[in-house]
Amino acid sequence: MKKFYYITFLAALTVIGLQTGYIYNLYKSYKEDKTARLQQVLKTAIDNELVYNSWKGADMEKVKKSIQEFTRKQDSINKQLPKASVGETTADISMRFLQDARANSGYPPNVAVIARYFSPHLQADERRYAIHLLDKNQSIIASADSLQGHRPNYISNPIPISAFGLQYIRLEAYIPPSSFILQNIGILTASLLLALIALLCVGLQLGKIRRQAALLQRREETINGTIHDLKSPLNSAFTTLVNRLPQGIRIHADGMYIENVLRNFVENALKYADDGVEVTVTLSADARNLNVDVADNGWGIAPCHLKKIFRQFYQVPQTEERIRKGYGIGLAQSKYIIDEHKGKISVRSTEGKGSTFSFSIPLE
Repeated sequence: MKKFYYITFLAALTVIGLQTGYIYNLYKSYKEDKTARLQQVLKTAIDNELVYNSWKGADMEKVKKSIQEFTRKQDSINKQLPKASVGETTADISMRFLQDARANSGYPPNVAVIARYFSPHLQADERRYAIHLLDKNQSIIASADSLQGHRPNYISNPIPISAFGLQYIRLEAYIPPSSFILQNIGILTASLLLALIALLCVGLQLGKIRRQAALLQRREETINGTIHDLKSPLNSAFTTLVNRLPQGIRIHADGMYIENVLRNFVENALKYADDGVEVTVTLSADARNLNVDVADNGWGIAPCHLKKIFRQFYQVPQTEERIRKGYGIGLAQSKYIIDEHKGKISVRSTEGKGSTFSFSIPLE
């Protein structure tokens, strides 16, 4: 019974785990899209601040010389630049040299101006951010903070804006989960309902298993008790009861159904025999199984019928004087019961000498 608990719990955990993983990946993708957009908007804002806003009073002669030097030695400079500072295009590297030239003239990037170019292109849920200007040691030189007291849940890697890694920009942003929830409310609701349905099914299944376990527990009884109950109304029919069971042995079985099997065997022994039939019930046990044999000295069964005896509705043909009322379902039902108990059922018979019907079921 325990394995059904484990299977049910495992199925529930699997469903909940899959739903949780799906929602997590959905949120991760949403956040990656947001941060990629913020990075692109920030890069444009940095370029706009450089091109449109920060050349007043700059030493243009010095800037011109820096650009000429870059153009003349472009190939050798590219080889000397650290990988983290190399732009993806020549235009990127050119902008970084312009930043160096401007900084050397005493006009470093203005993060407040970068923020002014940055903010208008943000969506409503993207406006809690901070932009930091960092030196070559990546210590903060200046900041524009619009986090409004929120703890950032995204911090970018330092973005090099200098050709030789002398200056960096770092973006910190708070991306509210509420926006993700509102944007995906339908998917989240469906996932939640699926998880609740899974938990409800688990609860119902566990309740059913517990009720079945309680029913089996109430029906569980010693095989001796079952034989005692059976013996009372049929006491005169038993010639011998051979009990070879250890004292106090108990089995996990449905006593009501096992009693039906025994009653079936005994009734058949009485029905298909002449008066004065002797019936012997032998109980024994080995390391794994309880064994029950019901033997009689009745009419017996021809070998050609033995393989069909446990089929539903099958009846052994009899002469007219030996025909007995029946429907051919008792032994088929007995086989089904023993099979459900993971046991084995069999018959040995010699025509004219009698039959022995046997079954065994596991002790555990």
